[in-house]
Amino acid sequence: MTVIAVGNQGGSAGKTTLVVNAAARLAQVTGRRVRVIDLDAQANASHWLGHPEPADGPTISDVLFHNAAIADADRAVAAVDGLTLVPARRAEMEGADVTLARVLGGEQRLRMALAADAATSGDPGITLIDCPGSLSTVTVAALVAADVAVTVFAPMEKEAGAVSAFESTVGQVAAAYNPTLRLASVVPSIVPGGSGRYYTDVLDQVREGWGDLVAPPVRRSVRVPEAYSAQLPLVVYAPAEPVTADLAAVVEHLLAAGVLGAPTR
Repeated sequence: MTVIAVGNQGGSAGKTTLVVNAAARLAQVTGRRVRVIDLDAQANASHWLGHPEPADGPTISDVLFHNAAIADADRAVAAVDGLTLVPARRAEMEGADVTLARVLGGEQRLRMALAADAATSGDPGITLIDCPGSLSTVTVAALVAADVAVTVFAPMEKEAGAVSAFESTVGQVAAAYNPTLRLASVVPSIVPGGSGRYYTDVLDQVREGWGDLVAPPVRRSVRVPEAYSAQLPLVVYAPAEPVTADLAAVVEHLLAAGVLGAPTR
């Protein structure tokens, strides 16, 4: 099993767009089971993948607080074969950070649930975690459970500065809980088409700092909110659009970086 935590500390940077659409693309190109876990209180990944405010069955909060099994919370995503979702309910997740901080070993809850699922299913699938858009106990729990971390940033100076903050968090979690955890990719997102000099300069600065970790940029596109409203990944809603190709290039970058095992040649 490969667990990828996708987070950022700048907010509104395209994090959920990357999680949902990279997961759908990975399900298509790898033939492996791919799971999305929605840990964000906004529950946007749950909405996008066709399970907004699930009325029945356990959700991620039941996994974290009531020892529910990951498999019992998994929902199929009808639009993409092999893709599943562990959804979130907004009302349950709004206070999750405070609640989890009070639970003994709370930062270990997700790791233990995923380990139990892997032992039971024997399925070496791929899990992508949509983290909250800030540093929190819930974000720490995601990083404790992850093999690698990915961060997303919009090409503006303030948002690019959050890359360093997220990398620092990854390092602290690695030192305290998860020594093999590493930052695997830095993804520029919501990049304006025909980017001006300012955006180009910011991207150049990030590339100077993180080198080969920087993925190809994902352009801003109206197709993204349209696909969200339609509750369909871009590979289904707009397969021929440039933004869909951008996200496919990010997936190729992750594969080449060895996120799922040995780097591709």
